[in-house]
Amino acid sequence: FGGLGGFGGFGGRGGRGAPRKGNSKEFPLGVTLKELCEGSTRKLRISRKVVCGMCNGRGLKTGKEETACGECEGRGSKIQVTRSGNCIMQQQSICGVCRGQGKSIKEEDKCGGCSGEKLVDEKKVLEVNIKPGMAIGEVIVLAEEANEVPGGGEAGDVIISLTLKTPKEEEKWKHEGKDLFLDMEIDLLRACCGGDIEFKHLTGKKLVVPCPKHEVIQPNDVKILKGEGLPQQGGSYRGDLYVRMILRLPEKLHHSQRKAIREHFPREKGNEEEDVTMENNEKEGKEGKEGKGETESKKRKKSDGGGFYSSLFGALGGGGGDKD
Repeated sequence: FGGLGGFGGFGGRGGRGAPRKGNSKEFPLGVTLKELCEGSTRKLRISRKVVCGMCNGRGLKTGKEETACGECEGRGSKIQVTRSGNCIMQQQSICGVCRGQGKSIKEEDKCGGCSGEKLVDEKKVLEVNIKPGMAIGEVIVLAEEANEVPGGGEAGDVIISLTLKTPKEEEKWKHEGKDLFLDMEIDLLRACCGGDIEFKHLTGKKLVVPCPKHEVIQPNDVKILKGEGLPQQGGSYRGDLYVRMILRLPEKLHHSQRKAIREHFPREKGNEEEDVTMENNEKEGKEGKEGKGETESKKRKKSDGGGFYSSLFGALGGGGGDKD
């Protein structure tokens, strides 16, 4: 058991002279999808321990010296002996007074800048470079930017792990790997008549979802824009952007609008009686009575020869109908 006193890991004489590395510090950093797409530079404010400049990390007043620790007699560790029957066991632990150094500083000899601790607190602002194409969960290491150690050892590292931060303007955006996903709301007119849809990318760039005119867009249709996803770090590859069409229906329709819909979108065969019942219910609930003259919707129908889009969407626009 005599050799236990020399274990370097327990702060013995053989290990006290070996260079040490300061403790590292870990931080989560929330980044947006836009930052993963374009890259950015962020500021990170940290607090760390640095070598005291007043005593150069000695912890002593000028001209003073450390003395052997009286608790461990300069070994840096303590040995506890326990007896169980005929068996004797020894357990070694780091000295709590000198922290394994084997030396201590008298109270009157301590440095006034660090109170004998050899280290002082420092506030520091670091720059974190987020490169385009980095991923959530990726780790950025800023070497030797964390806690210093007295005696010339290396400072610890600042370890930053990227987490996803979702600002309000990105709530409709999702990602999986390098692909982006966007839910885009369209109204009934756009769904029935088609037409290209312009919108802004995460980066602010204008994009167009191609939809031929007069093409009916079905709810949850997905349009794919190749190469408009997130970039690959250090490469030319980019993921794709998937745009899903979400149909936004009006909260309330005028009587004339519902009538136009029934005229141009009849129910499937076998449901004609439901149409008649619905129409009768609307007539009973309609405020006031219609005059003998033609209604505005009938006039439009007559004037354009009963054209589908003109009559239907003219009515959906709100003209010619009384509110229920």
